[in-house]
Amino acid sequence: MDKSREIVDRIMSRVIQIPESGCWIWEGATFYGYGQVTINNKTRRVHRLMYEIEHGPIPPGLVCDHLCRVRCCVNPHHIELVTDRENLGRGIASSSHAIRTNTCKHGHAFTPENTLIRKGFRECHTCYLEYKRQYRLRKKQAKIMIPQAGRHITLEPDAREGR
Repeated sequence: MDKSREIVDRIMSRVIQIPESGCWIWEGATFYGYGQVTINNKTRRVHRLMYEIEHGPIPPGLVCDHLCRVRCCVNPHHIELVTDRENLGRGIASSSHAIRTNTCKHGHAFTPENTLIRKGFRECHTCYLEYKRQYRLRKKQAKIMIPQAGRHITLEPDAREGR
């Protein structure tokens, strides 16, 4: 028996097939919802492994997209190779919304004037300024700790103003 057949048999022993959807649900260990298995002391994602056995190696720059949107599905026919950006754009997270609509989660357009690039990601400048304003306001309204004889006395904002 060849090695890939042994791997498939081992994987399929931990899979439940759902006839209605065609999904093969992984019942073993998961990481962020994706099935994982250790083979030759190396942990692999099961859906990627099944894709490679069925279709061949995954080219650099491409990722596996679950067409069924079920992370623990290991059916190689439910997987399509796409770029990371396309995969993110197909999702339902706020980052996916931003890619599809070119707006932030609050509806501000990502224009050159309203876009910050921080740590490799774009961020809405309007939302960032509002966040900083709220942060400064919270800091200003925070309680003040005054050291006195080895202990701290907390003054509320109203007590500072003599009211």
